[in-house]
Amino acid sequence: MANSRPYEGFVMSLPRAIAPLAWMLFKKGPPAVVLVKCVGLPIFLVLVLTCGVMAFYNLRVTGNVLSMPYFVHESTYAVAPVFLWQQLRPQRAYRHQVLEKFHASLMRDPFTAHLSITGLLRESVKKLNTLWQFYQGFRPLRLMLTIPLLMLPWVLKSRWLCITILICGLLTVGLLMETWVFPHYAAPITGLVFLIMLQGMRHLRLWRRRGRPTGQLLVWALVVVAVASFAVAFVHQIQKDLLASWQYNRARMLPQLKGTDGRHLVIVRYGPLHSPHLEWVYNEADIDNAKVIWARDMDAVQNRKLLEYFKDRHVWLLEVDDDFVPAELMPFPVKPHP
Repeated sequence: MANSRPYEGFVMSLPRAIAPLAWMLFKKGPPAVVLVKCVGLPIFLVLVLTCGVMAFYNLRVTGNVLSMPYFVHESTYAVAPVFLWQQLRPQRAYRHQVLEKFHASLMRDPFTAHLSITGLLRESVKKLNTLWQFYQGFRPLRLMLTIPLLMLPWVLKSRWLCITILICGLLTVGLLMETWVFPHYAAPITGLVFLIMLQGMRHLRLWRRRGRPTGQLLVWALVVVAVASFAVAFVHQIQKDLLASWQYNRARMLPQLKGTDGRHLVIVRYGPLHSPHLEWVYNEADIDNAKVIWARDMDAVQNRKLLEYFKDRHVWLLEVDDDFVPAELMPFPVKPHP
């Protein structure tokens, strides 16, 4: 998580780090020799290895051991900040319309929506709803899986479950401080969320009404609804034409190009229906030596410069409009110099 979700990983790990630290500082904690040998040394070795690998990765990608690729990307293109307490960055000059639409509009609008108290509350509710829909699935399943949460007063009697709920709560608050929230941002607490739900079902199963095993029936109903929801979602996915989606289409093209002789340059021309969130153009860190290079279409002058720089490559044109309609490669039409 230090590479993929450093902020969320730090927020989630903070209470987990405080708990053993408090244990070590108590009078009944282990001797100093045991702490150094069994706790301090393993942590030190893991951190050294992790930091060393991250530094090497940063050096190869950005040229600086302390500059992460995401930070360089945000510094170069982003207008909206990552966190709500930060300020908007100055407007950038973009070479491509799709980048301007993405950063100056689609990514900026959510930040400006938080600037009022009403907007902050509305956007916070949207974020919580996004996370809840991801963890609970279809609407019938979301309604059913809310029932075990009614058992939280009994779940909280466990000290370890209290710590679990505290960690989930801290990360949720931390997520609300970000400009955007997507389901995978909360990935570090996925197991904890399921643990809380299962413990709620465990207590619910023991509930009896007038001597009848009402709770046991509810738990079985939850299981049936969960299995049925999974089956519906599975069938729904199978019925989709997944191979027409942009990510599958791109994944199909890449090995085909790599399997042919020579090196290739794919120029992607976006149409009006293309969504900026579905990006075709991304490359290896060492672009010049990559077998296949992807680039966005520009004006005639800039395209000519691009073709001259990569003059030893086969050049292809990929016209993308609707991202869920298969696109095909065609030779790039090279116009003669005027």
